[in-house]
Amino acid sequence: MKKLFFLLVLLPISLIAQDKLKTVSGTVSDGNNPIENVKIQLEGKDMVVTSDIEGKYKIDVTTGDVISYSYTGLKTVKIKVEDVTRILNPILIPDVTEL
Repeated sequence: MKKLFFLLVLLPISLIAQDKLKTVSGTVSDGNNPIENVKIQLEGKDMVVTSDIEGKYKIDVTTGDVISYSYTGLKTVKIKVEDVTRILNPILIPDVTEL
């Protein structure tokens, strides 16, 4: 009986959690050309993907996650996922510091 009650309580909760999971995709560029091997990760989670040769990527997220786009020599861009977010095409700019 306890197992049945436990399943009836947890099943709706797990369905609600799955409902928020979605895929965000797009192309990372420098404004002119796509960038390959950009590290795309969810802050506070172990989910990490990289962009392909055409700068394209796909990552599974939930509403409220923060996606971080980083590449050596370019400024890191962080974008918070909203409930309507499906496509993100970030443009990374050079991280120039004076000597």
